[in-house]
Amino acid sequence: MFPQSWLLPPIKIKATKLQKTELNRSIYIVRKTMDTYPFTVLQDNLKAVYIVKTLKFSGIFTAGTNSRKYIYIANNGLD
Repeated sequence: MFPQSWLLPPIKIKATKLQKTELNRSIYIVRKTMDTYPFTVLQDNLKAVYIVKTLKFSGIFTAGTNSRKYIYIANNGLD
């Protein structure tokens, strides 16, 4: 899921699996957001969106990040 270089220090990215109870809400939010972009922009520039429960890299928890063609979003629930 992540570029190989992100798995090693100093980035050392870690993610935890999204809870099933958050799946539908997460998909809804991503689709609503994607609807604001022209289809061709997404088709030409985005390969996948990954939604995880938590995302940590360089020792810091974050809400999301991206690489060239991938988006990574953390969704730890409504809290």
